[in-house]
Amino acid sequence: MRSLVLLLLVSLASAKVFDRCDWARTLKSHGMDGYRDVSLADWVCLTQWESGYNTAAINHNRDRSTDFGIFQINNRWWCDDGSFRTENGCNIKCSELQKDDVSVAITCAKRVVRDPLGIKACIDVAGVSIMRSLVLLLLVSLASAKVFDRCDWARTLWINGMDGYRGYSLADWVCLCQWESGYNTAAINHNRDRSTDFGIFQINNRWWCDDGSFRTANGCNIKCSELLTDDVSVAITCAKRVVRDPKGMAAWYGWVDHCQNRDLSSYLAGCGL
Repeated sequence: MRSLVLLLLVSLASAKVFDRCDWARTLKSHGMDGYRDVSLADWVCLTQWESGYNTAAINHNRDRSTDFGIFQINNRWWCDDGSFRTENGCNIKCSELQKDDVSVAITCAKRVVRDPLGIKACIDVAGVSIMRSLVLLLLVSLASAKVFDRCDWARTLWINGMDGYRGYSLADWVCLCQWESGYNTAAINHNRDRSTDFGIFQINNRWWCDDGSFRTANGCNIKCSELLTDDVSVAITCAKRVVRDPKGMAAWYGWVDHCQNRDLSSYLAGCGL
């Protein structure tokens, strides 16, 4: 929906990626240490794996619901983005979860953790059993990652020959990356099938890269960690390989749900391209 596109554009302008220690101090100042018997370290760990401490993080689930913000709070149960009927347990708009003022997000996380599931209601199932080596991978990648400005990312894609590649416009690629990762090279999403999506294109480790967690087709013949740095050449090369698959851009739910057959002119507006 056009309103959801606007929601993300507005939220990105007022969002931030926290430093780990700054985020820990913010949580502590809001009374999260020991809240419902959940330690401060649990909350920091949770948000690292859910969003990379990114208040603008968005993840599209296979059930067509969406997770928002630094806690990745779901629109089917806890907030309302206007896309479908919701329980809206926190009685808020989902856009309120994506600002650098995290007071609403923290209040909602407290409501979620009061649910009978407790903190398990916040954690993606796949994140519970993730390998220690993947934890190290994320810590290393965050040090060399960046969140692109929309136009900077559009220019980077254009320089790398993505405009018209396999019949997809530059605006298609920019839209895809906005909805998949918020232009964040360190973005990681744990899927319910236990696979993981990596980087600015959210490329999956079951099919396209290897992170050592299980047997993979590794169609791009790369380590998943190579998708998480601010040198995006490997990520772009791999995205080109993905889009050459028969599904094309339909391999990405973010593109199918928010970009396909839509007016995408706003994604290049003001970029001079």
